[in-house]
Amino acid sequence: MGTAPVCPNKQLIIHSPNGLCLSQVPQRKKKPERQNPPMLIATSDDKWLSSLKRIVPFAPLVILTMSLLAMAACSGPSPSNTSAPAPPSTGAKNATITADPNPIQVCDGSGTGVTKLTWTSVGPAVVEMHVNSPNGDLLARTGANGTATTTKWVTNGMIFYLQDVSGGKSLTPENTLATFTAKVTSAGCP
Repeated sequence: MGTAPVCPNKQLIIHSPNGLCLSQVPQRKKKPERQNPPMLIATSDDKWLSSLKRIVPFAPLVILTMSLLAMAACSGPSPSNTSAPAPPSTGAKNATITADPNPIQVCDGSGTGVTKLTWTSVGPAVVEMHVNSPNGDLLARTGANGTATTTKWVTNGMIFYLQDVSGGKSLTPENTLATFTAKVTSAGCP
């Protein structure tokens, strides 16, 4: 036998018995066709849902914050009680209430204003400032002397009551140390 024939395709050579070159290219296994995933288009709904998923762990904090804000918005005193007792004579009780500003200038037409109340008393260990009656809405609870700044809910003629609550005393006219009647004005407004 002589030399093996040279075949032009050198990938795989099979010599036949008659000396001819037979070439066979190995078949590659066909890979399964790759399916492209469906194209995702981010929509505003998807973005919103993604944002929502990020804040879910903070939901209790958000709910608590919103609840506190809602309660704060509703924390003004109830409307004036027209049947509230007249302010008692406080000359012998040794207590005073002052307001700044007084009168309260209101130029927005709402009829409501803001003021800072300051009180002093001699004797009681604990006092409370109530609105519209001795047992009306609680504005502040302090020692014998104190201050409190209202928000924009003070109306003309609103009465503030300084109550002695030392030793569990009740909120009655007998335990009223001093009163202050607010004055609201639009005088001097442009």
